[in-house]
This record gives sequence, C-alpha cells and structure tokens, in this order.
Amino acid sequence: MTDNENRDGRTSGRASRSSQETGSESSENPVDLAVLERDSVFSVLNDRRRRYVLYALAEDPEWTLQELATRLVAWEEGVEDDDVGAHCRERRYISLYHTHLPKLADEDVVEFDADAERITSGERAAEVIEFLAAVE
Repeated sequence: MTDNENRDGRTSGRASRSSQETGSESSENPVDLAVLERDSVFSVLNDRRRRYVLYALAEDPEWTLQELATRLVAWEEGVEDDDVGAHCRERRYISLYHTHLPKLADEDVVEFDADAERITSGERAAEVIEFLAAVE
C-alpha cells in the first residue's frame, strides 16, 4: 500500500487535491458559473448607491450624470430634485463618476460614456434589476 492508497486500494483525498491543483481533474469538478454570476450581482448590489442607480435605470434607461447625481441626492436626503444643493450634487457626481459607475460598467450593468457624461442601461441591467426586485 502506497502513501496515497487506503486499505481498499483507493487513493486518498490528498492525491485528488494535488491533481486538482495541477488542473488534471478540472473537467470532473467544474466551477459553477451560476455561483460566479450571483457573486457578481451581489458585488453590484452590495452598495446602496449602486442600488439607487439601478432604481433610476428601472425608472428611465438613460440619464445624464448631473440628472442621476441629482436624483440620488434627492432620494438619499428625502427631498425633491429641485431642492438638491449644488454642493451635495457635486459630491454625489464625483462618487458616481469615480467609483460606482465604473463598477457597474465593469459588470455590464450600465454603459457609461464618461466624455459625454451619459449613463444607459447595459446588457445585464434587466437581469440585475429583476434580481434586486426579487430580494427587496
């Protein structure tokens, strides 16, 4: 009996793990792509501000960055769009531009044209919005 065999002649888990690490058994243990997709969706939905962007896209599939920043401030502050101050809008604008919209664009949830400052629904927007509606 070798180090990797047990009493009935089968190899131990140690040999299986080492062959998995080298990739020789990858076809027997495929990665569940559905789990990776869910992880991607959870990553997007993890932040409240990104969820607000999705609510806005559900309302209208195209926004300017100024309009979107204004709407998010209004929702977060509980005020009308017309009552949003320039300073608050600018802070939200910067947050969207540098953090949230690039993340959403990386996941194909939005298409973000930084030069034109336009946001539109991406390929996966409907899927993620539908998931969000189901969990809320």
